[in-house]
Amino acid sequence: MVYEKDELIFATEHLNIVPITLQDQIELLKILQDPNLMQLGWGKTFSLTETRQWLEKIQQQYHQFGYSYFFIIEKTTEEIVGLVGGLKTEIQGRPEVELAYIIKPFAQGHGYAHEAASGMLEFLHLKGVPSVIAQFVPDNKASKKVAEALGLTYAGRYSRNLNGQLREHLIYRKELLPF
Repeated sequence: MVYEKDELIFATEHLNIVPITLQDQIELLKILQDPNLMQLGWGKTFSLTETRQWLEKIQQQYHQFGYSYFFIIEKTTEEIVGLVGGLKTEIQGRPEVELAYIIKPFAQGHGYAHEAASGMLEFLHLKGVPSVIAQFVPDNKASKKVAEALGLTYAGRYSRNLNGQLREHLIYRKELLPF
C-alpha cells in the first residue's frame, strides 16, 4: 500500500497506522469479505455496497471525531495486516468509545493487535477520550487476551443484535484520563 508520510496517524516499532481513504475500497473489502475474520464478531461478511457504507462512515467519523478505523501497515513488508480504531458507540444507552482491532489471519499471532491497539490507546488518550471499552463475543479468546494484556478489565456483558440475532458480548473497560 502506498501512502504519504504526512498521512501517518502514528507509528509503533513494527507498524504504521494510516487513514483509510475512499480509494481503499478494494483493500477494505478484502478484510470485510473474509469469513475467517468477520463471522466470529459480526456473524456475516460484507457486500461491496456495505463496504462502501463503511468507508463513508469512516470518513464522517474522521471529520467529526478525529478517529475511526485505520489501516495497520507492517513496516518491513508494507502490507496491510488489519484495522485498528476508536469507534463512537452506545451500549445499553451509555455513550462509549470502543477500541477495535481486526487482524488478517496470516498476520495473527505476531503481536500486531496488541502493538496497534496499545498505540491507539495512547492516540485516543491524546484526543481527550476519558475511557474505552472493548466488546467481543465470549468465543473470541484472542480479543479477550489482547484486551486483558492492554489493561482493560471485565465490566459486564450484554446481548447485542447482530443481523437480527441476539449474541452475547463481553465488555472490557479501561480509564484513560486523567494522566
